[in-house]
Amino acid sequence: RRPQQQQQQQQQHQGPRPPARPPPASVVSSTCGVTVDVSKENLEQISDIMDEIRQTVNGAEDCVEQSAILYDQFRDLVDNVGEDADETSGIVEQAEQVVGKGQKQVKESLAMIGKKMMVVKELPSKEVRDKITSELQKLRTQVTKANQKLNPMVNVKQNFRQMTLARQSVQEVVELLTPAELESERAVKVCEPLKAGTWPSQETLKEAEVVLNSASQQLGAAMKVLGAKLRSASGTMRGELDKLNARGRAAERRLMELRSAHRQFHDRQASASLVADVAEQVRIVQEAIRATEEVFSPLLIGGLSSEQVRAGVLTGGEKMKAAEEALSSARKLVSKRWVEAQRLSAHGGQEVKGKVEEANKQLQAIQKRIIELKNATKSHKETAARTEPTSRVEGVETIAQQITAIGELLSDPERLATVTPKQIQEDAAALRAHQAEILDAMKAAQQLLIARQIEAKKKNEQDEVDDMAKLQERLRAAQAAAAQFKVLPPVAEKHIEQHRQIEEATASITEVEGRLERAVREIHSLKPRLAIQDGSVGGGSGPECSVTVEVASSSANVAAASMKDLTRFLEVQVKAKGVPAKELEKLQSRVKAGQDRLDKAMQTLTAESDRRTADQLIEETYNQVRSAEAAVERVCNMSGPLLEGEGSSQGGQDKIKLFAVFRSAGLSAKSELTSAKSALMTRLAKAKRLSGEASRRVTDELTAVQSSIEEGKKRLEDVQREASSRAYAAAKAEVGARVNAAEQMVKLAVQAVDELTERNSGKETVEARDLQEVLSRGSKLQENAQAGLAEINKVVQGYLSDLDIGESPTKDEFKALLTKVTSLQAQLDKQKKAFQEHEQTFVARELIKVASPMVEDLEAKMDKLNTVAAPFLSDAGKSEFAAVVSLSRAMEALSMHAKTRSVTKEAIFDEVRAGENAVSEARFVSYVHGLPELKESDDPPLTVAELRSAYANLDSVGGGQVALRQFLDQMRERYICVRSLAMTEGRQAEGSRHLRTLEPNELVEALEEPPSPTSSASCFSVRLKARAEKDSLEGFVTLSGEQGQTFLERFSPQQLSAKQIDEALEATASAIKSTMGFLTQKQAELKSARGNGPLGEVESDLMKLRARGAKAQAGHTVAKRRITEARQERAKRAEAQKKVRMEAERQAAAAAALGEATELIERVSTEAEKASAAAAQALRASAGQASDKNARQKAFEGVEQTVRGVQDSLTALASAKESVSQTKASASGQNLAQLQRLISKVSSLESRCRQQAKALDAARRKLAAEAEQAVAEALRVHCRKFNVEAGALFKQLSKAGPVVPVAQLQSLLESNGDLQATELDLGFKRHAQGVSRFALVEMVQDYRKCVKELVLTTSFEVKSGSVLRKLELGEIVEILGEHGRDPSAGLERARGRALRDSTEGWVTLRGNQGTAFFEPTAKPYLWCHGGSAVPLKAACEMQSKTVTTVLVGDVLEVLEGPKAEPPIEVRRVRGRAKKDGKTGWVTLQERADTEPSLKQASFLQCRAGIALTADFSLEADVIRKLEVGELLEALGESREEEERKVTRIRVRAEADGKEGWATSKGSEGTVYIAESTAHYVCCSEVPIERSLPSKSGLVRQCEVGEVFEVLEGPVIDSTPGAMLVRCRVLHSSEEGWAAAGASGLAQWVPRLRCARRSDLRASASASASEGVVRPLEEGEIVEALSTPMLQSGTEALCIQVRAEHDGTVGFVSAFAGEAGSSSSEDGPILQPIQRADGS
Repeated sequence: RRPQQQQQQQQQHQGPRPPARPPPASVVSSTCGVTVDVSKENLEQISDIMDEIRQTVNGAEDCVEQSAILYDQFRDLVDNVGEDADETSGIVEQAEQVVGKGQKQVKESLAMIGKKMMVVKELPSKEVRDKITSELQKLRTQVTKANQKLNPMVNVKQNFRQMTLARQSVQEVVELLTPAELESERAVKVCEPLKAGTWPSQETLKEAEVVLNSASQQLGAAMKVLGAKLRSASGTMRGELDKLNARGRAAERRLMELRSAHRQFHDRQASASLVADVAEQVRIVQEAIRATEEVFSPLLIGGLSSEQVRAGVLTGGEKMKAAEEALSSARKLVSKRWVEAQRLSAHGGQEVKGKVEEANKQLQAIQKRIIELKNATKSHKETAARTEPTSRVEGVETIAQQITAIGELLSDPERLATVTPKQIQEDAAALRAHQAEILDAMKAAQQLLIARQIEAKKKNEQDEVDDMAKLQERLRAAQAAAAQFKVLPPVAEKHIEQHRQIEEATASITEVEGRLERAVREIHSLKPRLAIQDGSVGGGSGPECSVTVEVASSSANVAAASMKDLTRFLEVQVKAKGVPAKELEKLQSRVKAGQDRLDKAMQTLTAESDRRTADQLIEETYNQVRSAEAAVERVCNMSGPLLEGEGSSQGGQDKIKLFAVFRSAGLSAKSELTSAKSALMTRLAKAKRLSGEASRRVTDELTAVQSSIEEGKKRLEDVQREASSRAYAAAKAEVGARVNAAEQMVKLAVQAVDELTERNSGKETVEARDLQEVLSRGSKLQENAQAGLAEINKVVQGYLSDLDIGESPTKDEFKALLTKVTSLQAQLDKQKKAFQEHEQTFVARELIKVASPMVEDLEAKMDKLNTVAAPFLSDAGKSEFAAVVSLSRAMEALSMHAKTRSVTKEAIFDEVRAGENAVSEARFVSYVHGLPELKESDDPPLTVAELRSAYANLDSVGGGQVALRQFLDQMRERYICVRSLAMTEGRQAEGSRHLRTLEPNELVEALEEPPSPTSSASCFSVRLKARAEKDSLEGFVTLSGEQGQTFLERFSPQQLSAKQIDEALEATASAIKSTMGFLTQKQAELKSARGNGPLGEVESDLMKLRARGAKAQAGHTVAKRRITEARQERAKRAEAQKKVRMEAERQAAAAAALGEATELIERVSTEAEKASAAAAQALRASAGQASDKNARQKAFEGVEQTVRGVQDSLTALASAKESVSQTKASASGQNLAQLQRLISKVSSLESRCRQQAKALDAARRKLAAEAEQAVAEALRVHCRKFNVEAGALFKQLSKAGPVVPVAQLQSLLESNGDLQATELDLGFKRHAQGVSRFALVEMVQDYRKCVKELVLTTSFEVKSGSVLRKLELGEIVEILGEHGRDPSAGLERARGRALRDSTEGWVTLRGNQGTAFFEPTAKPYLWCHGGSAVPLKAACEMQSKTVTTVLVGDVLEVLEGPKAEPPIEVRRVRGRAKKDGKTGWVTLQERADTEPSLKQASFLQCRAGIALTADFSLEADVIRKLEVGELLEALGESREEEERKVTRIRVRAEADGKEGWATSKGSEGTVYIAESTAHYVCCSEVPIERSLPSKSGLVRQCEVGEVFEVLEGPVIDSTPGAMLVRCRVLHSSEEGWAAAGASGLAQWVPRLRCARRSDLRASASASASEGVVRPLEEGEIVEALSTPMLQSGTEALCIQVRAEHDGTVGFVSAFAGEAGSSSSEDGPILQPIQRADGS
């Protein structure tokens, strides 16, 4: 609007404008206003002059008027400079520019008027001259007036600066004073009740004090600044500050008045507090007596049942006791408050005294009332239970009526159409609730009626039985009425389902609209970026913009998908017609509107995406082109050494290498240019797919870049061409020298071949060694020559490739050198061929010499194999070998028979021949066939045919008669050597003469009996006298060594034959492998030399040798296969014979075992039946003895005895079953069936006994648990009666011992008369060895864990009590002893203390239906297991005082917790590190008692751009310009420049360290440099984190001395406090708070399991190995009798424990490692035992 207003004001100031040119006239001059005869030429000249002057003057007047308008606007806005400073500053700048322009035009107008007046003087007509001169004088006057009007506006900027500084000073004071005034006003409002005289609350007084303090602090700070400003203020600024000073003084007076009123009421509050305490205590007593009266009122009225009366009397007694305790406490408090009232002022103290006297009177009246209630409740114990069944049935009928009424309402369609869906849902919920309620009520009523009927029938009261039957009929009728509406009516179901679908659709639409709104908002946030770009490269495509666009695109896609799903959902609802059409139309309209918004937003997003793509294409192209240009520049720099002349330091070969690098770099640069151009063309193609503006911008930019790529290519080609020509000369010289050296090498190789030819052609035979030497020398010379030629070829080809010569004269020169090399190569190849012929002749001759002996050796080994394998390869051999084996077995049996009978071999011969001269075949077969040694052998017995063949082998003469010599020869003890051993002359190996060495497989004959295996000599080497069959040499040999080595084994034909065959097979296979491998290898090597040469001739000889080797290989394969088959056949035959023999033996054993098993099972069955009958009788005896203590003890003893009998029966049954099962394995047929029946009988008996044993065990545990519970309850009663804790009771009874003797506890409880001796014996049976501290605490203190959510209330009765708080699942509660059943609700209630916060109240242990709300749990303990010591704090705060320190091994008793300490608050700021610009949050100070992490830095900051000069003078040389925001360090005090009145200071720039002088304050008060309040210096290393919460992600560590700029804050960051538990140290009874998650603390339990085997010692000393009591086995359970302690002399922990198995007491190491370690390599020795609840 302003430009229009300015134009209107200019028009008003200027008025109508004159015409640009005068009207055409020949004699009339409109300029002068007179008629003059002037020529047409002069008229035109005058008109032009005046038009030009008027345009200039009008322009000057326009500038002046515009300046006046802007100055007026400046005057209007200068009062609001604090609110619109930017706008006013803009107007000032604009006015300054317009004023400058006006001054310029005024000067130009005056100069032009002067020039034109000189021109007018030359006109011929005087009148015209005078008139025009007069007109020009008027214009000059007009311009002068405009200039005078412009003068006040010349200093507008300077005036504005002065006014701005004054306004800023005032505003600074106002900013401090206004909050202080507001805080004062707030204090006035808060303290209004004080001024009005009304009694304020405690919160009001506290709030008033806080507000008054805050207001005083803020007002004091404001007045301090105001006083400083007043001392240096003057003029208008002084007046403004005086007004502010008056406002501040008024606020101070108001605060003083409020403080006076606050002090008065503080005194009144003290007296009121005393009176309130007395009144509160009186109220507590009144409530206690009122609660007592409420309990006793029903008893006084009468009409209650006997149970209610008993419960009322019990509850009334507790209430009466509580009232008496409250009365006693109240009297003590009243007396104390009376003393305190003496210290108050007269008025306040008198009021308190009156109230105290009145309270005393009330307490006396209450005491009288308590006495009256005690006297009035003596005989109100009659029961009134007859009306209870009727009331229960009436309650069920009432609920049934409610169900019927609600069901009829929900079944009425007309009514459902008029009510809201919410009302229908409420009715349906009420119906379901009543249905659930009636089920519980009917169940309770039914149980009561049945119980009453049974009781009436027992008493023969028929009338009551009939009444109960009638009530049951009414109950069934109510049940039938309620069953009609067990399910919700369909009409109501339909209405509810429609409402649910509408709500679901509405919620979906709302959710989609939210996503749509987010997407549209993010897309619209991109619009400012669309306006930023104007074709510039890289703008708007930074990471921030990229992330924003991606997020917006993702949000838009999510919104589109959600919109599509929603549309599909509505279409489904339209088709299903499950929602009314009217509701669907509303939903569809909302969806359509959302889709339209989304489409528009997507168009905006597409435009932004195209712009970003264009920027990216341009940026990528510029980066790639810059990289290519840099590569070209590097190539040009590398060409310098190549272009040096002949005098350069570079050698020829070095130049070539340098050129190769240069050429590679050139190719790389060329490749980059090509890639850049290809990429540019690709991006041009991509740009065509963009929108019009983006595509045009990309095309223009990339076209310009394409020309620079072409220029780079041209430059690169020129440099490459020049460098190539310089490298050619060096290459030619290098190659020439190499060719000459190679020529000399070829000549030496030719001489070596000539010498070899001369030697081979001579008539004298040349030794192979000499010929080999000549061949080696010639081969080496040829290799050297060949390597030289190959090197030349490689070098030349490399030069050709590196230099890229192409078709040029230089290439011809290189080709000529290569031609010479080729000639030398041909000459060398010719000599090579001749050399190879001589070499082949030598190789062929040597090859035949080696191959022939190898083939001959193979054939010899094959012949040996056929000989030793004859028993397996031919039928005759097999028969002969079988006869030898049979004879060997027969003679071995005869030898064993002689040894068994201790007779000589000659005696056996006499028995066999039976009086004849020799042994005949019949006698031999008959005698041997009956030997028991053959039948007992594992091998199958010899048949008659086998014995006959053996006799034939024994009768070597063939006469049918075997003489003694032949017989004894076969019975010789022969051994076979299994390894080499020495034969000596004496029995002792050491010192005896060595005869010879026996080889493996050599046979020796024993000349004496070897020692038996059980002889004492078996520990040493066994030696015997023997004769070698090879040469009949006699001597002593070793049978077995001291280390168990066997040197000799008994000889058997099978073993000898098997060893010989295996050795022959192995030797032949090895020979075949080596021979055939050698022949194959040489034949393959000769394939390349086939022809008419020497190697071609030797190939036929090798083929013949190979054929002979292949024949031997085939024979070996056949022999090996046949030997394997024969061995397998023999093994199968032997196995079959063995199975037949074993089967016969098994059947015989099974028949014998069957009789034994039958007899055993009959006996065990009889014993098991007796034990089963005894068990049944014991169970019946224990079932009904729960109430009788003596009977319970007898039942327990009977159960114990029966359990032992049943366990013995189970053991016998298991043994019998195992025996029968073993017999079953060898039985078959009828025996197997009979055994199966026996096993079934045993299994049935065993199963029945196991069930009875399980039932007996359950009965035993139940009886023991009841007795232990009775003992524990008696101990609790004793502790409550004498007010003694469990720990104190243990110290009293244990007398410094680890356990309390059971006898002492029994005598203690017997003296109380609670339990009898038999019940005490049963209750302490588990603690027969004594009760430990932990066991006694577990008996006395009852801890329960909450398993269902419930509340902690103030009173026993649920209805009358209020809720203290809710108990969470898993929370632990200590039951304090008082418990009972609430008669009104039927709940089992008890008084307990919540361990978490020590809140005491009443909890429900069990519901009226038997539901348990708690389960038993262990008392919680902690112990310090290692690491560092754990401190105990005085309060629930980690910063509180340390009470004591928990050392390793200390056990802590948990008294309260875990509780959270108050939250920790720290001040944090967000800022930027000056070092690297990283931003984040840091903590100014961790705690109040620690040093701050950051301190205010003494930096100066540049507020406006100013020059940094080398000297104090303003005319000094400028070093550089200081930028706005730059940090500076002051190097001295500021000084004022006298001439220009500016303040200068010497500084050092933090950015680059430059020093110089800069202006800190201008002559007009402009501040250029000021102290920075946002910069801090890091005093200690502190983390820079990502967000406000501590530990929210580390950016980096801020180092000490680093500068940090604050951008936001300080802000208070609140961190939740740590969890602590209140504990007591067992050994010292010190209490304190410990961190629940401390690394050194762990859960402690007194029952432990041994994780691995360890020793149980008599003392804590680890070194006393003789003090081991017994070992602790793995898995054994022990009970801790003490806390962990250090073993003497070590750093290991040990515990005094008692073994649960046998009660043994001793010390055991807790851990294998040192104290402080929670585990060792094998883990802890003792591990806690977990309960079923995880504790």
